[in-house]
Amino acid sequence: MRKEMRNFIKKLCPLFLGAVMLTGNIQSILASDESTETLTDLMIGCDEYKPYNYFDENGNLVGIDADLAEEACHRMGYEPVYVIMKWTEKEAYLGEQIIDCIWDSHSLNGREDSYLWSEPYMYSQESVIVNEDSSINSLDDLNDKNIATLVNTRAEDILLQLDISPEIYPRNIYSFQLMKECLTALRQGYVDAVAGDKLYLETYMKDYPGRFRILDESLETSKLAVAFSKDTDPELVDKLNETLNEMKLDGTIDRILEKYETSVENAS
Repeated sequence: MRKEMRNFIKKLCPLFLGAVMLTGNIQSILASDESTETLTDLMIGCDEYKPYNYFDENGNLVGIDADLAEEACHRMGYEPVYVIMKWTEKEAYLGEQIIDCIWDSHSLNGREDSYLWSEPYMYSQESVIVNEDSSINSLDDLNDKNIATLVNTRAEDILLQLDISPEIYPRNIYSFQLMKECLTALRQGYVDAVAGDKLYLETYMKDYPGRFRILDESLETSKLAVAFSKDTDPELVDKLNETLNEMKLDGTIDRILEKYETSVENAS
């Protein structure tokens, strides 16, 4: 099954970049450079999650994670093949071996035993935004408030498990599929705050200048890493760890963060 699906993906990618593929009840968009026969493919699962992975005006997959993966694969002798999937179906893709790994701002916090992880390659904040004129100024102010977040994200895990210091007790937690739905609910007053990845929230805030503000306190500092299935050859993960460490030491990761106007401080 895995070999047939991977061959199917390789044949489709050069001809139908961005085409929709149905696999059972799984819908995905595939993006890849033309395959290089001399390199081994690394099937990378991700979704559109700016500034980590997204399509530019030319239809190319770019972003912090896309650039990191491209560089790491080049150094390791692999050809990256990107499989754009629904975030809620990442486990199915990994379990069915359609992809080799998940590389998409994936936090290992609270999921340490769920995958075979790479070492963290960067850090991000799980943050909260509110309307500019909101009376909410700290995490304590979120008690008895309605909070929106994205489904199947670390922010949702934190809120549902009340894994926050200081402890807060929201009135309701609403989980949406899309960030624009969260922000619409916030703008219209249906919720009091939106929680999520800081860089992702800041990307959306740019479309609404002066409309929202981000709280100084964060819910958590997330360790971002690459997730593999537990039956993956550990040598592959070790090789990736060595490569990522080289990229840290030679400044490559810092340069990629700066390219996307993300300072090292904002990502640590």
